[in-house]
Amino acid sequence: MEQYIPKSVVLAEIERRIKRFREEKDSVSIVKTNTYKGIFSFINALEVKEVNLDKEIKKYSMELAMKENNGDWLKDITTTAKHFFELGVAVSNEAQKGE
Repeated sequence: MEQYIPKSVVLAEIERRIKRFREEKDSVSIVKTNTYKGIFSFINALEVKEVNLDKEIKKYSMELAMKENNGDWLKDITTTAKHFFELGVAVSNEAQKGE
């Protein structure tokens, strides 16, 4: 099940709408065209970064195995979830900075 709409599909739909409203010359269509152009520019500027999840899981698992956790599996799950949440935030922040 795909949870996200591919960026290319969204941009194609916005382009289709821009072309449709560009043909009309009334003031509402001009405002709509300019609005869609702004949205298009914003979405087009977003960068999608890939993360090798298998590599990150193995790396994190090794780090976790080296720590003593006294068999507290709930703590392990919480720590793991927090790690990958922070990884996602870090990758997102890098993408926003343009790195």
